[in-house]
Amino acid sequence: MKPPSLANSRPASRRRPRGGAMLTELIVAAGVLTTAIAAVTPLIVQQGRVLAAARHERLALDELSNQLDLLTLLTGEPLKAALADLQPSVPVAAALGDVRLVGELLDDDAGQRIALEIVWQQGPHRECRRSLTGWLTSPETNRSEAPSQPASDFPAEDAT
Repeated sequence: MKPPSLANSRPASRRRPRGGAMLTELIVAAGVLTTAIAAVTPLIVQQGRVLAAARHERLALDELSNQLDLLTLLTGEPLKAALADLQPSVPVAAALGDVRLVGELLDDDAGQRIALEIVWQQGPHRECRRSLTGWLTSPETNRSEAPSQPASDFPAEDAT
């Protein structure tokens, strides 16, 4: 006969592991995962907004630079007419939506220059503005400052 302490026990190979510990681990893991998702989701949304804002800014500055390059080549009445009729390019207008391009010809002690400004809406209540200025030089100034021979990055070779 078995001793009384072993009479009610099962053999070691037939004992079932306790399932309560695994269920507790699953609940804790689900809680940690939910907390991590809740913390990361706003960061992902904010990162998307920052990328869109940076893309719009790059487009706006590229548009200003392109327009300024074209305008600095003009002089006199064609320049004034072009400044009065400034329009953003089609891709920029499509990407930025409600966009305005404003140009002004300034002439003071700093010299004659063109100031361009682009304005667009970044969201419902946020207006973004960027501006660039380009100085105009007269053809006489360009000729007098031009070197007599083109500059070279390479040293002159001795003919020995």
